[in-house]
Amino acid sequence: MIRRIGYVSRPVPGLALAEIARIVSVCRARNNAANVLGVLLFTGLDFAQVLEGPSDAVASVWRKICADARHRDLVTLFDEHASTMWFGDWRVGFPSDVATVNQIAQWRRRTPQEWDEKRRAEVRTLLASVDAI
Repeated sequence: MIRRIGYVSRPVPGLALAEIARIVSVCRARNNAANVLGVLLFTGLDFAQVLEGPSDAVASVWRKICADARHRDLVTLFDEHASTMWFGDWRVGFPSDVATVNQIAQWRRRTPQEWDEKRRAEVRTLLASVDAI
């Protein structure tokens, strides 16, 4: 059984792009070592991420994310256990299209009760379409 967490957040004002690159580098190495997979998306306005892997490893990464002062307005979209992984690696994307930005804004407004299988599939589909860098 794996644990999967999806969330959105916003960078703190003035967060430098160089810091985003550092976040990606550190997270890629840390997540790989812990066998945590998923996708991190940064639009310039929002972060959206799905993490999945062994429950203890995901919990450890999640605690670090929740304590990270480089982002704010963190909204958990879903936190679930599953038998299969959505992603086969950990990828990062930087889309700038308006549709993606608007979709993430819609996710932020949903209540926890609205995150049924169909809504979680929206997250999976959008994040899976992100080209890795």
